[in-house]
Amino acid sequence: MALAIQQNDVRYNSPETPTIVDGIGVYLGLLLTYVSYVQSFATNELATKQTLQVYPNPANEMLTVVLSGNGKQTIELMDVYGQSIWSSTSTLPVVQIPLGNVPNGWYSVRAGSTVSKVLVVK
Repeated sequence: MALAIQQNDVRYNSPETPTIVDGIGVYLGLLLTYVSYVQSFATNELATKQTLQVYPNPANEMLTVVLSGNGKQTIELMDVYGQSIWSSTSTLPVVQIPLGNVPNGWYSVRAGSTVSKVLVVK
């Protein structure tokens, strides 16, 4: 004897068709796969997220940049118009930017997609 169950106009009434329990199992499997994917994506993003420390702020003669990422990175000092004032590529975690010819004002330090603001006062 087959039991007919109607859910959203879908009838499950024979051994060849999935049961509600099968449907829940598939749903839970997809949900667990999705949760696993999101968790993996978030972990990878956090692992590759770069942090940038810039000091002293305000600065006058030398600016120290501490990078958290590994490998070769390009560091730029940009003015308020986005023009590069100073640029260097380094594999070191600490880079110093000389400010001898840089006038007073607000600047941005960029390493990859991470940006920090700094004030130069002499």
